[in-house]
Amino acid sequence: MIIVSFTHFLYEEDFRTYDCIICHEEVNVGHGSYSCSRCSVIFHVNCAMKDKSSYSIVENEDEESVDISVNSITNFLEWNDADEDTVIQHFKHIHHLMLSDKVSAYENKCCDGCLLPISASFYYCLQCDFFLHKVCAELLKIKHVWHHRCQKPLLLTSGEVFRCVKCDFGSDAFSYKCEECGRYTCLRCVLALIPGAQTCLGHKHPLRFYTDHTGQCDACGDDDIKGLFRCKECNFSLDHKCFSLFVTMENKCDGHLLSLTYHDNNSYSESH
Repeated sequence: MIIVSFTHFLYEEDFRTYDCIICHEEVNVGHGSYSCSRCSVIFHVNCAMKDKSSYSIVENEDEESVDISVNSITNFLEWNDADEDTVIQHFKHIHHLMLSDKVSAYENKCCDGCLLPISASFYYCLQCDFFLHKVCAELLKIKHVWHHRCQKPLLLTSGEVFRCVKCDFGSDAFSYKCEECGRYTCLRCVLALIPGAQTCLGHKHPLRFYTDHTGQCDACGDDDIKGLFRCKECNFSLDHKCFSLFVTMENKCDGHLLSLTYHDNNSYSESH
């Protein structure tokens, strides 16, 4: 259960945004609000209490105390002058991992955590074909998220074939699993639902997730979808599946990378 508390004052550095996670309008903290310090979400009082089935009153806030500070890196073995951890032991891999920023040397490799192409700083294994983005290697083993219906902490897993409850994408990469309902959420959807505005390659304005909005996805055309990423500036919406699509994917038939595009600006149909 995620516990939210009523308060009249919030420290700005504790929250990424003061926008209500439900209606996405700014919360006037001088009038009081509900917030969670664990996952940095904030609610208008009326929004938090709008649906009586979505909350219950908690008498003891420490009843389900969970240590969420446990990092996936179990051992720091070497580091450089800039205090970067150059050799680590990760709890999901048996060998030591080494830090690198030489993306060009591994341009055809993907991160075993999120399945996205290697970019920026990453760790790689000297003994086998295993790669992790630095941010994926530093994920918490236990994570509280506001959007999971069981409201239980999610556990980081890997090597289990799963289908994401949000985007319906099948994988065996890293995911967060609920021990109570057994449902998995992929890393892309966990990151996409971080409180606040999100950017999308195919749209110039930021998108926000509206839990109660029902409508049509502008990418795939599916209609009557409840819960959409929407733009405040114009009438543009994406469902979970389309918002979480890979930017690039490898074609197993010929080994080439395919890039996600939002405009048909090539002449392929004229030649083939």
